[in-house]
Amino acid sequence: MVDAIRGEHPTLMGAYAAAAEAVFDAHHEQWEREDTALAARMVAERRKGNGEPRRTKAVARPNPYTVRAWYGIWSRHGRDIRLLIPHYHRRGARQPRYARANGDYPDTYKLMRQAVEVWYLGMPRRRKNYAYRRYVDLCREQDVPAVSDRTFRVFIRDNYTERQEYERRFGRRAAWLKFGIFERRRPPERPLEEVEVDHCLIDLVVVHPESGRALGRPWLTALLDRATRMIIGVHLSFEAPSYASLQRALAHSLWKKDLSGFADIEHDWPCHGVPEWLICDNGKEFRSQSLQTAARMLDIGIVNLPVKMPWLKGAVERVFQTIGVQVFSHEEGTTSSRTMDLYDPVARARLSLEDVRSRILKWIVDDYHHSVHDTLKCTPYERWRELSALYPVRPVPDFDHIVRLTGETFFRRISNIGIQYEGLLYADREKLEPLLARAAGWRRTGSYATIPMIWVRSGCSTTSVANG
Repeated sequence: MVDAIRGEHPTLMGAYAAAAEAVFDAHHEQWEREDTALAARMVAERRKGNGEPRRTKAVARPNPYTVRAWYGIWSRHGRDIRLLIPHYHRRGARQPRYARANGDYPDTYKLMRQAVEVWYLGMPRRRKNYAYRRYVDLCREQDVPAVSDRTFRVFIRDNYTERQEYERRFGRRAAWLKFGIFERRRPPERPLEEVEVDHCLIDLVVVHPESGRALGRPWLTALLDRATRMIIGVHLSFEAPSYASLQRALAHSLWKKDLSGFADIEHDWPCHGVPEWLICDNGKEFRSQSLQTAARMLDIGIVNLPVKMPWLKGAVERVFQTIGVQVFSHEEGTTSSRTMDLYDPVARARLSLEDVRSRILKWIVDDYHHSVHDTLKCTPYERWRELSALYPVRPVPDFDHIVRLTGETFFRRISNIGIQYEGLLYADREKLEPLLARAAGWRRTGSYATIPMIWVRSGCSTTSVANG
């Protein structure tokens, strides 16, 4: 039919479509009757059911692309119609190609699974081609036929899910992170409802202001409000992460910020108040007795996140990354340079600790707080003003005693001369003698003497004794 109407159409595809339509219209009724009769005969021969003919699918009109494929095969190989007979008997082989041995006798499939379990999914991690070579060696030793490399890979794909394979090779946690579905939670509605806190070693080498000698990279501690994305408190020093640096950052977040002494700062920093929940990791300072005591005094809930899950406080982690890019990466002495063989950050360092503090303060107050946040769809400063007007923040009970409220806790014994702490002596007889009397004085057992303990809260500049 294609040959007959080929000259009537400008393109071959048009001839294929017209031929498919003409032949289908002329013969589809006959084809359907033949299919129904064949189905009835097969039912009668196999004795399935009551001998009634099965329902057959309606014959569909061939696609022009299918006709083109048939025409190509038919014309290239002598125009023999038998070339187009489908070989249904060769389809859907379900029997294994190689014989399976019973019991503990080795066969191709047992050795294949052994090679996959030991040399691909086992530790240390190896590649599939290495496991396949060992599998071939194993088959040669056992005098068993080996499959091809492609069949070996198909065996892995069909018998192990992608998660099972990843879990065996990289561990359960890595598979959970790769294939797990995690729920995104809404930000809180009230300001200071949830505050994230963390430390970061900044990507900048700092020098001494007078000698110019490189001092190293300082640590930055920051507290970020989840609801407004405002940075409510920071602390920068060379002190390694400890409760001392955390206490200073926490005290800074509680204080009202007065920026009148900074001429180059254009905006205000309205953040202050006591947070409801402090979101932190499992650092030693975040699990310390000092933080627990300060939280009880200020009525703050401490949430220690699970280990190795930094994304649970991703807002403050993202702020650290943004500071590194927008503040430190353009300064001399940055350690984030990708040409370390040509750029020595220690030799090129120029900024002192005070210079870095002023740059961080300028960036936080004038840049970050007044830039549109992708999540908020507004600036953090605008969101803080909006939410703090609806939900006023909880003020600090006494601003004059913030240092004392957030001070570090130490346990010391009460001796007969008082309490000694780093060269300081506290000997208030009216307060210490009742404490000793409450514990019945000295209780001696053998040569060991037990005396009462008292905890001392030490802030930045003051040391005080709390009530027993």
